[in-house]
Amino acid sequence: MEFDLVLRKRRNVYGFQDRPIPEVVLSRILENARHVPSAGFTQDFDLVVVRDPEKRAKLAEAARQNEYASYEGAVAGFIEKAPVVVVPCGNKSRFESKYGSPAEKNARIPWWLTDSAFSSLALILSAV
Repeated sequence: MEFDLVLRKRRNVYGFQDRPIPEVVLSRILENARHVPSAGFTQDFDLVVVRDPEKRAKLAEAARQNEYASYEGAVAGFIEKAPVVVVPCGNKSRFESKYGSPAEKNARIPWWLTDSAFSSLALILSAV
């Protein structure tokens, strides 16, 4: 699929079917997300895959407690209904192992957060 079409077809999904995502599909999506550009190719983020229903419920509860949980009518319940949740986590220590500490000194936004955001975008676009 052409990249411009991928961007136009992307949409937010809050309703899910009660069936697992095929491993080959999930693996491809995760692999794409792991290969995004990052600061010095440190890959200073981790992708945590959550399949367990109890853990997804805990993630949903944490989102409900967040100030954005009801932003413009959105609700966090979709998190626990998804068959899989991927949580991108910035990894400051991985960044600092290459560039030293304190890592924040030369960045307005910490690089590991920017890089995990790139990874999030790759997750979203790979699911189109």
